[in-house]
Parts: sequence; structure tokens; C-alpha cells
Amino acid sequence: MSLLRQDLTDEQYAELISATEAWANKTYGWLEKDVSPYAAERFNFRNSLSMSYNFPGNHKPEIVTGRDNCITALAGWLQNLDMLMREPSLYPQK
Repeated sequence: MSLLRQDLTDEQYAELISATEAWANKTYGWLEKDVSPYAAERFNFRNSLSMSYNFPGNHKPEIVTGRDNCITALAGWLQNLDMLMREPSLYPQK
């Protein structure tokens, strides 16, 4: 399943939204514990950009908003992870 698909039920989208939130929380915790508090905060940084995506069909308003927010947040989180992986100062020599 994917948030980008447009043929899922509201229940399936709700599951994906929950899975996205769980992944973000787990990733934040891992970064905070195993990398640094800065890395965790940097991962969680999101600009105030808000996007709306084409989503045909009859869906509950909270599902439409949740899906839009998740897609936007995921794009930001993945971009932040990419930046963190390229930052050598975060990974001291052992």
C-alpha cells in the first residue's frame, strides 16, 4: 500500500497514516538516542509549506487532510535524513 495510491479505502489510508506517524516517532527516538539530540530535531524540522494533492473520490475530510499532511511530512523527513547522512560532523570517529 502507498499513500500515493488513490484507490484505497479510508480505513487503509488511516492505517498508512498511523504507520507513517509510528515510523517518524521511532526514527526520531533512534536519532536522539544513537546519533544526537540535534540530529533528532533536525530530522523533525519541517517548513511551513502545506501541500494539497489530487485525491478523487468520497473520503472523510480528516483522511484527506491526514494523507496530504503525511505526504508532505514524509518528503521533508526524507530530505532531512538525506542531509543528516551527508553531515560528517554528526558521526564522530570511534
